[in-house]
Amino acid sequence: MSSKRIGIPLALIGLGAVGALVAANIAFTPDRTTASRLTPHTAALVNGTPITTQELDLFGIQGSPAERLDAYVDVVAAAEAARSEELQNQPEVKAQIAYLTRQTLADHWLRAKAAQNAVNEEAVKSAYDQMVADKSRFREAKVSYFVGSPDQAQATAERIAKGDLSDLHVFGASKKGEPAPFLPVRSLPYQLGNVVIGATPERPIGPLPTREGWMVLYVHEFQSGPVPALEEVEDALRRNLTEQFLADEIKAARQKLSIVIP
Repeated sequence: MSSKRIGIPLALIGLGAVGALVAANIAFTPDRTTASRLTPHTAALVNGTPITTQELDLFGIQGSPAERLDAYVDVVAAAEAARSEELQNQPEVKAQIAYLTRQTLADHWLRAKAAQNAVNEEAVKSAYDQMVADKSRFREAKVSYFVGSPDQAQATAERIAKGDLSDLHVFGASKKGEPAPFLPVRSLPYQLGNVVIGATPERPIGPLPTREGWMVLYVHEFQSGPVPALEEVEDALRRNLTEQFLADEIKAARQKLSIVIP
């Protein structure tokens, strides 16, 4: 085995490992008799416990197979040292192990469910037909806005109602004074499209609270936007259908739980 050392990646130390992991830098050479008994998926035996090639793949370190194994044995050595000191019984370590175990099981369960219930072409086409039937999804609008304090926003809304639009900035314009371009309503930030979609043009909307301050919106006009071809949205529709299916599976799994909140 190569004598080159690459040690434990520093990134692992920052991912919640117990204490400060320090690379042991102890060369590892499997016993020839033991090595002859290794299965195709076993990279080595450490104290009789197999290190699998799948573990090394999850480890993610770059290098030759020998270098990756050598580095991973450093992690195994540190973990075994921690176990001998019974760090696994500390509450914070127990909590992290429980979390990582549940997260890993959940990830694999969701992947298995998604694979078992792959979205077919008929479902994608049905979702597309429903999408294009809702013309409001493709509506475009010229929209301006103002952001300020609650008092400033209220005063601006009152001036807009009287026809004074001088305080407004235009969504999609690079500088003040440029004409408002038509933008897909669903593309507006802060989920404002849900507010704009049913608005009456040429009337102030708000003030509305946002992360940037209190906002007043003004829709100049609407127009019908282009409807995308199925090929343009097929992947997104497939993802949405999969996400909806998995959300239903999680909901069904939750219903089987007994949850007590003290």
